[in-house]
Amino acid sequence: MKIIGGKVLCSTCHGVHHSDSNSRTLDNFSSVIFNRISSSTGYLLRTDLKGTNASDRNICTNCHKTTDDDANAKVKSHNGTLKKQNIQCADCHGAHVDEVQYDADAGNSNPNVFLIKRFMAYTSAISNGRNPKVIFQYTSLSQRNYNKDKFGVCLACHKTLPDTIEQHKSPTTAATCEQCHTHKAGFSANCTDCHGMPPRVDIEGGPYGYGKGYKNLAGAVDESLSPHQSHAGGTDANNYYMFSCNECHKGNTHGNGTFQDVFKSLNGTKAGMVPPGYTTSYNPATRTCSNVYCHSNGVPVNRAPDFKQITWGNNINSIITLPPEQRCNSCHEAVPTTNAHTKHLTNGLLNGCVNCHANTVSDNTTLRPEARLTGGTHINGYKDRRFSGTIGGQVLDGTECSNVYCHSNGRGTTPITAPVWSDPSTGACGTCHFASAGSSRDTYAHFAHLSSAYGPLDSKQSPESCNSCHAYPTAHVDGNINFPDNATCTTNCHKNSPLPNWREVPHVRLACESCHAGNLSVIDGKTASDKSLFVAGYGHKKFGKACSSCHNPDSKHFNIPVNGNTKRLIPELQGATNVQCQYCHNNVSQVPTARFRNVSTHFMPADYGKPTATMACTQCHDVHGTTNMFSIRTSISFINSTAQTITFNTISSNTSFVLPNGRGLCQVCHTQTKVYRAGVTGQTHNISTNCLKCHKHGGPDGAFAKSGGGCDGCHGYPPIPKSSIRMSKSDPLYASTYKTTYGFSGNFSSARYEDYSGGGGAHLNHVPDFARPDDGWSRCAVCHSGGVNSPSSHGMSGNLSTDLQTITVNIDAAAKFNNSLQIIYSGARLVTPPDNKSGSCMNISCHYQPTPRWSKDR
Repeated sequence: MKIIGGKVLCSTCHGVHHSDSNSRTLDNFSSVIFNRISSSTGYLLRTDLKGTNASDRNICTNCHKTTDDDANAKVKSHNGTLKKQNIQCADCHGAHVDEVQYDADAGNSNPNVFLIKRFMAYTSAISNGRNPKVIFQYTSLSQRNYNKDKFGVCLACHKTLPDTIEQHKSPTTAATCEQCHTHKAGFSANCTDCHGMPPRVDIEGGPYGYGKGYKNLAGAVDESLSPHQSHAGGTDANNYYMFSCNECHKGNTHGNGTFQDVFKSLNGTKAGMVPPGYTTSYNPATRTCSNVYCHSNGVPVNRAPDFKQITWGNNINSIITLPPEQRCNSCHEAVPTTNAHTKHLTNGLLNGCVNCHANTVSDNTTLRPEARLTGGTHINGYKDRRFSGTIGGQVLDGTECSNVYCHSNGRGTTPITAPVWSDPSTGACGTCHFASAGSSRDTYAHFAHLSSAYGPLDSKQSPESCNSCHAYPTAHVDGNINFPDNATCTTNCHKNSPLPNWREVPHVRLACESCHAGNLSVIDGKTASDKSLFVAGYGHKKFGKACSSCHNPDSKHFNIPVNGNTKRLIPELQGATNVQCQYCHNNVSQVPTARFRNVSTHFMPADYGKPTATMACTQCHDVHGTTNMFSIRTSISFINSTAQTITFNTISSNTSFVLPNGRGLCQVCHTQTKVYRAGVTGQTHNISTNCLKCHKHGGPDGAFAKSGGGCDGCHGYPPIPKSSIRMSKSDPLYASTYKTTYGFSGNFSSARYEDYSGGGGAHLNHVPDFARPDDGWSRCAVCHSGGVNSPSSHGMSGNLSTDLQTITVNIDAAAKFNNSLQIIYSGARLVTPPDNKSGSCMNISCHYQPTPRWSKDR
């Protein structure tokens, strides 16, 4: 090449004689002699228009320096990574400025600047032989065309530019392609020419520092301490992430002097993968990230995440330098509670995260290098699953839970259960071990223990059920049954002989007494209730009843974890305790003995004044039997009082009801009574007979009602002779009233006959038939208390049915016939029948003739 007078002339590039356009030959006469001059292809250039490849000299690079080691190099051939790409200067530039006529596309007739060809004929896989028009006139910013419409210089070969790069989306802005794709670098975009990628030292410029102008910002941080490197400077050695710039800076206005363009566009970024209702943002003033998926606990998008608020600042290594056991926990829970994590991580079976997430972690605290890539398995919005390692000697492999031994039927063979990760109940013990008929949980006595409603362990539905017999969890999922020896069966559960046969086919149900009598079973820490007396023939068994007479043997036996809180009663006996008792005791077919039927319940303190008593029968009776008569409990407590030991072995006297020490059966509760009060000794009230003689258990006035039953609680209102009851045997009340000593005379509501000769007497003639017990003492006072209501003389000191001397006849003085004489009830012998004799009244105005005897038959 020849520069003539410092100017580029035609002869600088072109020769006339001997020019063959071949830089490998010497263009002179001697070359002709030796036939070494090659064709000039019509250009007569002094050297090659294009070299053999992009690194060879060509006509432009003879003057324009291009070598990489030359500090003054200005240009470099444009060559990318495509195979056989050989783009050289002459492909884009021409040596001569074309004179053009008016160009409608350009809107003028100006030539392209920088000798850019008007038409480019580069042939490659990119241009595909096209010869497109190029407009590059540089007359204004809008005409500085790199990527404008279809005439941009870059579009001559590049049909479209990758729109994943944000700057390619704004081709009409003042920014030019050469801002990033410099000619000096052969138009390759080298970010590190301007700044680090990422910045990691606190100096300006590439290849490791911050961009020019950054330090002019208020609050600029020290890039050697910022998390840029921990986010995007990862290597296998430093465990940093390897995210691309776009993950945080997508949508930025590059090269315009702004540096905190963060989360401008979230589409397709990891940071923006948040559930609806959350907005990922960055506050430039506080340099704080909010609602960033990368800094969440990674819960599924349909659940509320837990976001960590991170301040950029000088926080490099703030997580990676944590102790290993805290590193993951800084975002995730130590034991994640989502889905089935808890079941997998709290039972001691897994070694941690690595058993299921082997593509992401190499151990439970270290991420794999490939997991930290932009498209890696960590922080990618997916729960990457890959099994590895072993559990109980069984190798884990694959990506599907349905293929692992853990979810087999316990025998290591099919059926394999495919649990649903989002539904922890699908992986319960029963779903694997009882996946189908004939599986391990249904073999031998497993059914009785685990699958039957009456079994002792079924209601748990948890690992503790299996753990009662098997060494779980340390020996779980290892292919072995790990069943203990028989000593375990006999230690707690089966204490009585003979020991059940586990492999018995068909299975025979155990009797209730195998647990509830003799040596009592202890299951799940609860001792079986002792029913030994019932088994021995006490209680209802004495009357031919069996356990199944009241209890449903097929019902749920245990209600774990609070077991034993159900009586397992048959449907007919469901309800309150007294309803259960009345089901039989009000039924003649069930209880043929009359005195045990239609029994009434006693009163509790809260029942006073109420029409119905509510004391439970079981307050005093134990249906399963005691050593006392009538299944009276051997220990009874009244409400919150101290339990009293009870001995009830006779009803021929009151000694089983009241005791000299004041601690008999009745005295357990009677703390406010007039007689036989608890703790009071030396009383003689009716000591010759049992309390039930007067205080009946059955009938309308039963349940010991004399203590609060009104006047007719002790005797009829009024007492009447037995012969005076007017009731037909066809009357439906006959059986229930007449035969239980109640009857009606006239309109009396509660007349009761006296069952001894002369009893009742002439009450029928003295008490009006409209008298009712609610009238109280007013109907009795004229004859029995001298006209005084509530007399102090009224009361019992003996037994009326055997000792008639307790009857008091005290006629009101206002009834005198002769005031100078006394009223006398004469001729009576108030002694024990049959020696008793009724008397007659004398000197009363009621009788104007000789007074008849009180009783016709006595």
